Amino acid sequence: MRLGLGKAKPAEAVIAASGAASGTLSAGSSISSGDRRHSLNLLAPAPRWTINSAGNLQRSFDQGSTWQDVNVNATPMPATSLEISAQTSQAKVKDRRREKTAEKSAPTFRAVAVTGTDVWAGGAAGALYHSPDAGNHWTHVIPTSAVAVLTGDIVSLEFSDALHGKVSTSTAEIWITSDDGQTWQKQ
Repeated sequence: MRLGLGKAKPAEAVIAASGAASGTLSAGSSISSGDRRHSLNLLAPAPRWTINSAGNLQRSFDQGSTWQDVNVNATPMPATSLEISAQTSQAKVKDRRREKTAEKSAPTFRAVAVTGTDVWAGGAAGALYHSPDAGNHWTHVIPTSAVAVLTGDIVSLEFSDALHGKVSTSTAEIWITSDDGQTWQKQ
């Protein structure tokens, strides 16, 4: 059987809370732009993203039927694990403690933006996180310029593509990037 490839319908990013920016993720087949950040395995459904009423970042792999909380501070689990009876038990206890600590410090989100595999989530106290790989790995981003640091709660995120974005805060600050969040300019 030959699999025909065509234009895939994008899965819309679902946005709740504060009228945050939206974006799309596509599903279809494997494509790579040569840049690791933009590699996309299109055989798996593209996740949808939302912020729930409690300010938790959530994603769905089944078109929004079920949602799972995303902990941006969690370290991804390795693809394989080696189990050694006595040592594994102790390691699992330590991992659970580490997970609980990370869960307690999870930020309260107010906005999410999705462009391809790039996911941006922002919220209380200037919390800004970026995932270049559809939520598998996260980086805490702190927008700064030569004389300023982002203050206030992030209430809106707009990304027209993977490079160009705008962050708006509750203190009327507007920050822009044109290099995927590597540098920021306060407007």
